[in-house]
Formats: sequence, C-alpha cells, structure tokens
Amino acid sequence: MSQTTTPTACTMTAVPATEVPPEARVVHFDQLGDAAKDRILSRDRGGEVTLGSTPAELDSGDVVVFTEYLRVTER
Repeated sequence: MSQTTTPTACTMTAVPATEVPPEARVVHFDQLGDAAKDRILSRDRGGEVTLGSTPAELDSGDVVVFTEYLRVTER
C-alpha cells in the first residue's frame, strides 16, 4: 500500500551554512523546481530567506548548493 505525503505547511528558512553535516541531504540548485529557485534567488547575499511553506523537494535539514551552502531549517 503506498502512502501519499503532502508538503509541510510550516515556515522554512534557508540560511548560510558553514558546515554540511554528514546526515544532511545535499540538493543542487539546478535540481529545484522554479518556485523554490525563485525563493532562493530572492534572498540578500549572505542573509536568510523565508521559503514559506516547504517546497515539495526540500525538507528541514537539507543543504542547497548554490553560490554558497544554504541549510533549510524550520522556523
């Protein structure tokens, strides 16, 4: 029996990460959908961005590789 999962409705942020924990899932920017890319691009360099509801392809603890590493966290 398969289960359907729905995106989390909590607020997520992406903040610069200085380290990538070994258990973190690493997602490259070009693997993201357009909505998630737009949210990442809207951040000020070196700052955090509020992602709003969790994009389907990201979970808390993931690290996005862009011009720097960004860790996705629940707020």
